[in-house]
Amino acid sequence: MKKIIAFVCLLALYCSCYKANDEVDASHPRFDITYNMTNSNHHAVGGNINDSTINISVGDSTRLEMRFKFSLISGDPTNYPIKFYLGNLPGRTITSRDTNIFKLNCDLFISINIDTDTGNYTIYANVNTPDGTSAYPLHVHVVPLPAPPDCAPVTAATYNCRGNYTDRLTGMVFLDSCTIVVSTIPGQPYQVNINNIRGLGDSINITGTAGCDGYIRIPLQTTHGYTIYGMGGYGEDIHHHTSMQIRDTIIYGADTQTCVGYLTQ
Repeated sequence: MKKIIAFVCLLALYCSCYKANDEVDASHPRFDITYNMTNSNHHAVGGNINDSTINISVGDSTRLEMRFKFSLISGDPTNYPIKFYLGNLPGRTITSRDTNIFKLNCDLFISINIDTDTGNYTIYANVNTPDGTSAYPLHVHVVPLPAPPDCAPVTAATYNCRGNYTDRLTGMVFLDSCTIVVSTIPGQPYQVNINNIRGLGDSINITGTAGCDGYIRIPLQTTHGYTIYGMGGYGEDIHHHTSMQIRDTIIYGADTQTCVGYLTQ
């Protein structure tokens, strides 16, 4: 069971906030509380906290932005402190401050980073005044995030490689050229197969991850006696073709070589 980790950041707190119930001392201030919440997809909900139910959906491992506005309607809030805190937080919840104390008028801006299993959760916004405590339920529906886009097909092509490599034993620098084929792997999104890296032969295939951040990462792996690892970047050249630059390290027996290869179509 994954846990919710909620990091609540009070971005602004304008001092002067209060509340009183209609039944209590008429000298006590009266105030409204309005709210606005926005999830990571910029879907917003809002209204008056007293006459509406708060429901919002968020994706797993995303951020929920929350604003509570305390507005004075009447009365003197000078000696009427308000405490605001979130309660009924499931799992291990981390907040920047357990309790926020202020006076009217006041805006509270809160960010919560959600990391939990999908499902329905109820968090309570508690407002404590000299007249008592009111608990307002916040119904949060956590939904699965859509899978990130697969950028591996962008890199699939046959490349001409030009580069240089350095022999760590002798320190000598060599130039090489070869043809490298990068292809996707059926059933394995984000993964690519790199054939004939450094011109080692068509039997030499290694795998890497092509991220949408423009990087290709080649984890440590061994094939046909060669241990290979490295990383590189890819992008569009002036001819609107994908080009790459890969820096790899190849170990074969006692020989270790590093190479920067420039791949163009």
